[in-house]
Amino acid sequence: QNAPLELVSMRHAREGNTLTVSGLVRNPRGAAAEARITAVVFAFDKSGTFVASGRAPLDFTTLQAGDESPFVVTIPNVSEVGRYRVSFRTDGGMLRHVDRRSDQLRLATATRPEASR
Repeated sequence: QNAPLELVSMRHAREGNTLTVSGLVRNPRGAAAEARITAVVFAFDKSGTFVASGRAPLDFTTLQAGDESPFVVTIPNVSEVGRYRVSFRTDGGMLRHVDRRSDQLRLATATRPEASR
């Protein structure tokens, strides 16, 4: 079993009834290469009911150990989205991933200069 992918960043944008989720995923150092990874986004309404899904390949076809790739998934015709979930898969099935976004926030907070007094 390969080391889990790392979700480094993620954000979303709404334009009319279209939801676009984009982000950056990393294959950790020391991991085996992964090829033809697809990002999959599931959208749910405010009560947690599934609304729609979308998928798109990562920008890079193959992720070697330590490589990062952006992804952009667009889901049209959704008006009531309360939350969404991202996952990653290959032709062989689902890939495990860990959310490293809080690591980035802690790093940014730790390196931010103190406000002038």
